Formats: sequence, C-alpha cells, structure tokens
Amino acid sequence: MVKRSPYVSALRPTPVPTPHDAVSAHNAPVYAVDKWSRLYRVLIIGADSSTFYASKEAHAQDALALVQECLRDDPHRVINAAFEVSDNNLAPKNDHAIFVIAAAAGFDYGTPEANKQYRNSAYEGAASICRTFSHLSMFIEFRGGIGGDGMKRFIRRWYTNRTPAQIAYGAVKYQNRNGWRQSDVLKLARPKPFTMERSAVFKYILDGTLPPNDGESPTDAIAFLHAVERVKTETQSYPVYSDIKRYHIPREAIPNQWLSDPMIWLAMLPDMPYWAMLRNLGKMTEVGALRSSDDIALIVRKITDQDAILRSRVHPLTILTAIDGYKHGESTYGRVSWKPNSLVLSALDQAFYLAFKNVQPTGKNILLAVDTSTSMTHASAIGRLDCRTVAAAMAMVTLAVEPHVTIIGFNQSVSLMPREVAGMRMDQVVKWMGDQPNGNTYCGLVADFAHDWPIPGRSPFDAVVIYTDSQTMDYPSSFAEKIARVRRHSNKPNLKVAVVGMVDNAISLADPNDRNYIDVVGFDASMPSLISGFISGYL
Repeated sequence: MVKRSPYVSALRPTPVPTPHDAVSAHNAPVYAVDKWSRLYRVLIIGADSSTFYASKEAHAQDALALVQECLRDDPHRVINAAFEVSDNNLAPKNDHAIFVIAAAAGFDYGTPEANKQYRNSAYEGAASICRTFSHLSMFIEFRGGIGGDGMKRFIRRWYTNRTPAQIAYGAVKYQNRNGWRQSDVLKLARPKPFTMERSAVFKYILDGTLPPNDGESPTDAIAFLHAVERVKTETQSYPVYSDIKRYHIPREAIPNQWLSDPMIWLAMLPDMPYWAMLRNLGKMTEVGALRSSDDIALIVRKITDQDAILRSRVHPLTILTAIDGYKHGESTYGRVSWKPNSLVLSALDQAFYLAFKNVQPTGKNILLAVDTSTSMTHASAIGRLDCRTVAAAMAMVTLAVEPHVTIIGFNQSVSLMPREVAGMRMDQVVKWMGDQPNGNTYCGLVADFAHDWPIPGRSPFDAVVIYTDSQTMDYPSSFAEKIARVRRHSNKPNLKVAVVGMVDNAISLADPNDRNYIDVVGFDASMPSLISGFISGYL
C-alpha cells in the first residue's frame, strides 16, 4: 500500500481553515507574515509534517489555502517562485516545489483563456522541476492522475526531452514511484517514440522485451538494458561485477541476492550518485564493503569530494540527516543494522561543512540565539532531525566563519554556548543543545540578553540572529518593543535583526515595516551568505 503524502489529501477539494491572527499560539503579539513570504516558507520548509500546534493534515490544508490565495493574486509569481526554489536548490526536498506547481497546474483561474495561459506556464515549470521519474510520479499523484489533454501533453514532452539512454536508465532506476509504474504512465500518455532506439526502450518498459542481441553493435540504451537483463539471471558474482562496472548499472537493478556481496557494492560505488551513496552507507557497512583500509579510504574520498558535492546539489542538511542516520546504526524501520565506522562519521562531518558555500565573515559582533523550547523538539525539520537540532547545526556554520559571535540557547531562561563548541563534532553540539533546560518560548529574553551583555544598557552587538518557531509567550511586552529599547539605550538605531523561521506558519517576530529586520526561511547553502549580506548592509 502506498503511503499518501499529506499534500495529496490537501490538494483534494476540502474546506480551508480560517486564517491565523497575528498572535502566537500563546496569544503573544507577533507579526503576520505576508502571503508571499509565507509562500517561500511552504516551498523551502514545507508543510507536510506535524508541529507542536497542528497535525500534518491541517498543516498541509493551510499551505494549500495559502498557495491558492497567491495564485488568485499573481499566478506567474507563484510559478516562478517554485521554479526558483527548485532550480537553485534552496530547499532540502523538491517535494514542496512539486506540490506548489501541481496546485498551479490544477487551479481554476476563472476563464478558459486564463486557465490555458497559466496552466501551460505551470506545466512548463513542472518540466524543469520534475527532473526524475520519482518527481514526475509525485506530480501525477498530486494532480490526481493522468487526465486531460494538458497533463498528457506535459508527460509526452517530459519523455521526448530525454535521450533513449536517459529513459532506459530511468526505467531501470525508477520502475515504480508514488504508486505509479512507468508502464502505466506510458500507456496513458502515449508519447511518440520517433526513433527505433526509443521505440525499443518504450517496448521494454511496457512489456519487458528487447530486440535480440544479434552480434551487431547495439546502441548504448539497448546494450545497457541487455546488461540489466543478464544481471537478473546470472549465477556467478564476477560477471555481475563486470557488467555493473562496464554499463554503470544502478543499485535498483541489482537482484537482492547480490546485495549482500561487498564486491557488488564496491562495483556500484564509483557511479553511485552522491545522495544514493549517503543513503546506502549503513548497508555497505553492514555487508562488509568497508572492511579494508583501501575501501574505507575510497568511501572517505567519495564523501569529502568537493566537486562531487557541488555537482550533486546535495543539500547540507541531507548530509546532516545522513550523519544522524548512520551514527544510529540502524535503518528507520530497523531492517538493517551496522556498527558505525568512526572514519566515515568524520568524513560526513567534514562533508557537512563542504556543502556550504564559503561565507565571508562580516567582522560584526553578532548575537546568535537558538530557540531550545519544547515546541522546537515536536516539529520535525528533516527526517529524524527536529527544529532544535537543525538550528544548532546552522549555528555551527556561523560560529565557524564569524570571529565575533556570541551564541545562546533560550526558552524560559538563557544558556551561553561556550566558544570551544567550534571545535566540537556535530553530534557533540547537538547534545549540548539537548542538555539545555527545556521550557516555553520567551523570545524577549534574547533582547534582554542583548541589552545586558556584558554591561547593562551598553549592548556590544551589531546584529541579532534568531532561530525560532516564533511561538513566543511574551505578553504584553513584545519582542519588537524590547529590541527598540536595546537600540535606544545602546545608541545603535541600525541594530540588525534576522529572524529565521523554523516552521511554516503565518507569524514572525520580524517587523515588516522595519528595514533593519529581515525574515528568512530554510536551510540552504546561501542562507548564511544572505544573513551576512544583510548584516553587512549589502541587502
């Protein structure tokens, strides 16, 4: 049974919830985030998981209502935003951009002319956003199936824009995703093959047959598919190893009986996509593919290959998730277990930093505050990582590049993070954050700390950066009022304040009318640069 995304239910016609008021869940005064800022929260953070305050279904419904409101106002802006986030790798997952572009492709714009114009634009955007069949099948599921001429034309173009070799590789790697088989998609959409090679690949997808290998030199796509079929029936490991090395056969095409052979994993490793390598580190460790010093050295080089990290567009938090999963020594469902290798963990730690673009230090005196309240542990940011953990990781990036930074954890009290945290491993920093006292959120404590450290009324800070879900209990004295006091007493009217939203909701601490506030969202590699540019006065 296919597990449905909360987005799928959200895209079905249902009543939309009442918009939030500009107060936190505890009735403390905060600022309402405008719909376009919140659209980027949906695109970057997503709204398909539960939070401390809302179920994942309600969260997704609220996101859909927001997307539809933006579509009514400016459809092109919504479509371009989805393309921008996906194309520039600004989000940990592509799912959120697919959700938004699917909503745009199915929205009723009021007239037949408008529907044709904007839906065609949405499909054009989807053609770029849906880079793999996994993405395409998700788009189809969000759209509710393959119905209508526009949807069928889009799928035909999707296949036409790929070479036979790319289609053959995708047919082997992505046979079934999100409840959709490639054979079903081809039958319903009926893309034209145009060439004999493409026709042979389509026939293979539809019924599993290939033209006979009669000794003549086959095309790349056909030779690849013949090798895939040989691997399915081979009884000796060396021919399997040889075909994998020669034809670059992906892991999905390897029969299960070979996935306990360490040599087979080592054959796949050179061509394994970076993110796939991260996902399979536990399995490779379990079967013994990382026993010898040479094999460990190979995997360490692959993990820390700067060029490979940039080419793969792997998100830094994908690596952080890999660190968290690998060190647990067990897969999510407990089907695979292993003893983590310390050298692999160290390589992953290094790769986490390599995945961030170089950030030029601002030279400013910065107060970085991480919300450690209970609600931050109930909202999942990525995988098994909660918002507090992700915020701690982002704090590490700032600490690594800024020479003058003070970091605190805050909830109903403040804890000063020691400077030596910069020399700790990621898991040690996460543990430090988890060891801090828990409690409700009082964001005003951050402003109080800025006012009183180290001399009351003489704040040394040029900027304040906060990672929070904005669900503060400060009432009636608001965060913005306390920041105004810091500026006034310290004679720093241009004190910068950056609020990083950790959860997709409609509120923020940042005053939208104050040019010295910025409300940012997400955890991509450009975010430290964005904040640095704002603090330095470039933005």
